[in-house]
Amino acid sequence: MTTTGLPSTKQNILQALLKHGQAAASQVAQDLNLSPQAVRRHLHELEADGLIEYHSVQQGMGRPQHLYQLSSAGRDR
Repeated sequence: MTTTGLPSTKQNILQALLKHGQAAASQVAQDLNLSPQAVRRHLHELEADGLIEYHSVQQGMGRPQHLYQLSSAGRDR
């Protein structure tokens, strides 16, 4: 996976998703020592660029958790 042209934080997020397969924003934030809010902002931008996708998982009561993974375009980069 080549990630030239992306800022290093976004590159690091893509690398973390490549390593984990799929992960929640909180897990990526912990791995990269960033705030979950910052990671979510980058994830939103990466999704808009078509490099990642997510699906929702309901775990008990409350909001569903979003699990992010690389899209086919993200894997090809």
